[in-house]
Amino acid sequence: MVDDNLDLYLFNPFSTAVVPLPPFRNDFISEPIPRPYGSLVYFVWKAVWFAEPTDPNCIIALLYQWDYTRDMETGVVYYKWGDARWTVLETSLESVDNVVFFNENLYLVDRWGGVKEIDLHQGREITMETWLKGYKYLGAGPSGPLLVAKHMKACEVRPFELFELDRTLKKWVETKSLDEGMFFLGMNTLIWLSSSNLKGCKGNSIYFIYYNMNDRRKDLCIFNLEDGSFGTICGIDEKLLYNGYEWVVPIP
Repeated sequence: MVDDNLDLYLFNPFSTAVVPLPPFRNDFISEPIPRPYGSLVYFVWKAVWFAEPTDPNCIIALLYQWDYTRDMETGVVYYKWGDARWTVLETSLESVDNVVFFNENLYLVDRWGGVKEIDLHQGREITMETWLKGYKYLGAGPSGPLLVAKHMKACEVRPFELFELDRTLKKWVETKSLDEGMFFLGMNTLIWLSSSNLKGCKGNSIYFIYYNMNDRRKDLCIFNLEDGSFGTICGIDEKLLYNGYEWVVPIP
């Protein structure tokens, strides 16, 4: 959570616990308070972390955006537990679209699908260049990072494509199988879960919410990766998702 003064907190909606973080205003931010549209505006687009927030080995990374003239630019900062401030992550990627942790490494993807694998402990960086079309969502399965490309035409969702990261070839390789796994697609998140642990859910599928422009309604939908078919599970009250949606996995 980020307040108007750019103070940051981790908030657990189930336990209501609040963990304060260093404020999101350091040397890389020139204005401490967001301004009206037309000047400099910052907001956090995504937060990911390795280890639990109370673990001394925890690292939190933020993907943030700023807007000068309607063109959004992105940057990444990270925080190691106990640091006094956020550290800017220098990268050669032109514009970071998404970030995810797998094991202890941070993976960054740009708007063309180019990948950076970064060891934040040792500062080691591996470049894996590729090029992909479509809106890209980054997640992680049991064996490594996975990427879903969503294709749109006339505001309608076209088939999804699934790619797994081949670290030997240093590129994304298309695959049609998540095995028993499933992806839950949010505004900027991609959560992997096993269908064997969730009764009634179907493996090798992507669950997402689709806004039908013609009927002006929102539906919970499913995409079958094997045959490329779409299905509607149920309708959703549009008022509940006025500003978008994210999936949350509560820890028992």
